[in-house]
Amino acid sequence: VILLVIVIAGCSKRDASISSGTRDITFTTADGYTIAATLYTVDRPKPAGLVLVPMLGTTRDRWRSFARPAQAEGYLSLAIDMRGHGDSRVRNGENTSYKSFATDDWLGVVHDIAAAKQALLDAGADPDNVAVAGASIGANLALRYATTDPAIQAVVLLSPGKDYHGVTVEDAMAKLDRRPVLLMDSIGDSYSAETSNALKSIAKGHCELHEYPGAAHGTDLLDTNENATGQILLWLSAIIGPEAAKANR
Repeated sequence: VILLVIVIAGCSKRDASISSGTRDITFTTADGYTIAATLYTVDRPKPAGLVLVPMLGTTRDRWRSFARPAQAEGYLSLAIDMRGHGDSRVRNGENTSYKSFATDDWLGVVHDIAAAKQALLDAGADPDNVAVAGASIGANLALRYATTDPAIQAVVLLSPGKDYHGVTVEDAMAKLDRRPVLLMDSIGDSYSAETSNALKSIAKGHCELHEYPGAAHGTDLLDTNENATGQILLWLSAIIGPEAAKANR
């Protein structure tokens, strides 16, 4: 049976008002990177929040096909360019590139996610209803970040890998305790499929896995499988969605 799967900000430039649409913002990480992001705003107070982390070599725009439907469902999403990517190449005034990153540089992306979460809260997100989603190495980094922040309510992992550039996940899953996780992969993407199944076996809490035909990887899953976005939003709705948030108040 196929199961439906389911530190720290510095200065920020942003407008805290909430209106439907998008807004490009920047903020600074604890270790000096200027991170560029797109905020998908909504017309409701204290909406559930999502931090969206892209794949290696891609930018925040790759999450647009997910963030727009999420916005329509009432989620306040923030998609980032990871350090060394897109418009997030400057650290303390000097240009950088992910192409020269070592493992420690990749692990530093957890600072990007931490700063993004704070920016999301500053934009009005409900601090008790925030999830993080990542694709490929972004999935690995999203999971590792969640182990450092117990306020993260759920994690969505698209095509994780046991070890991407030294960023491992099996050890992180073991540290996540009982928080819910949604795993998605393509059957033909064998490394990610193997990893997803391994993570499901390690998970201590609610963990759902959904596998697709083909070999689409990371955010490409959202473009090649028309049901994927809806399945993520359905899974999230019971955990941090508008009705879940209302019930928790």
